[in-house]
Amino acid sequence: MYNSNDRVNELPILRETWPKDGNGYLVWFDAVGRKYLFTVDELQTIADMQEIAKLGDGAIYSVSRKH
Repeated sequence: MYNSNDRVNELPILRETWPKDGNGYLVWFDAVGRKYLFTVDELQTIADMQEIAKLGDGAIYSVSRKH
């Protein structure tokens, strides 16, 4: 999949494996306009996400698996 515009996973598959260790962080950049990336709204349907910091060009989220 290197340098591909295809998604590696679909949301139902990603739900089972992300974040890998049960929790983690997501650094999100607003200006990245790649249609093959999931949106924050899509990711929030499969994981619990808490915004830690809102920055001029994006945000940092704490992420944990939904139970």
